[in-house]
Parts: sequence; C-alpha cells; structure tokens
Amino acid sequence: MKEKLFEFLAYSYVLILLFGGPVLCLLLYLSYKKLRIKRVYFACLLISLLMAALRINISDSLHLKEQKYGVINFLYSPLIFMLTYSVLRYFFLKIFGNEPIQAGFYQTSWEQGEYRKLHWGDIIFTILLILIPLGSVVLVGKL
Repeated sequence: MKEKLFEFLAYSYVLILLFGGPVLCLLLYLSYKKLRIKRVYFACLLISLLMAALRINISDSLHLKEQKYGVINFLYSPLIFMLTYSVLRYFFLKIFGNEPIQAGFYQTSWEQGEYRKLHWGDIIFTILLILIPLGSVVLVGKL
C-alpha cells in the first residue's frame, strides 16, 4: 500500500513539473501589467519561491537525482521571470521614464492602444523578458 501511495505521489510531482513552472511563467508573462501592484507582485513572488523550493526538495528525492537536464528545472522559471521582470522594469523606468509595454507579435503598427506608441526599448524589454528565464533554466540544468 505504501508503495502505491509513493508511486502516486511521484506521478503527481511529474505533473507539477510538466505544467507548474511553464504555465505559471506564461501566466506571469501575459499578466505583466498586474505585477505593477505591489501586493500582486509579492504574492506571485512567494508562489515562485515555493515552486523553487519544491524543485530543490524534489531533486533530493526519488529517481530525479540522476536527471540533470530534465523538466524539473522549469520550476525555477517563474522565480527567474519575477526577478528578471523587476530588474528590467526598474532600468526601463530609469532610462525611459515610463512603464514598459510588451510588444505584440505580428503587430501591424506601433500603436498598441496604450497611452503611447511602442519604441525600441519596449521590444528589447519583451525579448529579454522571454529569453532570460528560458535561457537561465537551460543554464541551471547544465550546472
């Protein structure tokens, strides 16, 4: 009976690994405007920290000790996203003096329906906000 329960928990961890990190990172990316509110930001940061702690806990158990480049590293992606977002937003505000707007894919004009048009800083902000969390997850897997 204990073996079945342990096996069920192991498969539950795998589901969390497959969907938890990437889905939360995508949700954070899509709701970047909500992260301007401090209460929402700190709640998301706490959830991201819990997921990173879960990754550390899982890596010490089960058969995942040998798995170096696996899906398990994607549990770091929400935390890395939150840290990247706050650093990039801070520098964007200091350099450009206004809030960043994420550039839309396949956009046909620089007009996004916001209070201002897009500029190159917005595009760099968007690209870095996508690439840094994903790239750092790959780098963490190689350590």
